[in-house]
Amino acid sequence: VTDATTLAVFKTAFKVEESVPVDRESFERILLDGKSALLATADEYERVLSKIANKSHEVSMLLGHLKGDNFAYLKDDISGQLRNLFSTDFIELTGINWLREYPRYLDAMKARLEKVPNPGAKDRSNTELIALYWARYLNCQQGSSAAIEKDLQQLRWMIEEFRVSLFAQGLKTRMPVSGKRLDKQLVKLKQL
Repeated sequence: VTDATTLAVFKTAFKVEESVPVDRESFERILLDGKSALLATADEYERVLSKIANKSHEVSMLLGHLKGDNFAYLKDDISGQLRNLFSTDFIELTGINWLREYPRYLDAMKARLEKVPNPGAKDRSNTELIALYWARYLNCQQGSSAAIEKDLQQLRWMIEEFRVSLFAQGLKTRMPVSGKRLDKQLVKLKQL
């Protein structure tokens, strides 16, 4: 985790993903800007990852107390969501912009788990709806090219935001999201 975090901090501070120096002058500018941003970037990663760790622990505790066959679907869904959010290389792959959203995603999971034993009439059907969109995302991901990576990542985060809108509306979403918007993004990906 520390190596991945260090790499992510440097990539963010020096804006490696955004610009590649084409000459010595641009290299020097990126180097200077990156050096000045390094400490603040490291501090932000530390704050965000600490918050993520605390909230993740809270969700794991609630998930561990979830008993009964009636809620196996819910436990499986949230466990799967956690696995997808926390892949072994999530820090490097996610980037700070989306890592900042993880605490809200974890709060949404927590709010959903705290509703047990009465998660609501639509919880199971909404879980099934999310599973359909996730399967379609995975289908698009297979054999995808680098050319569609940005649009594919947009779909991935739209699904996370859709979860928030379905299961914890009070937390608000980062972007407008709905089944229709997800369908539109899927059509866009198929056309690329």
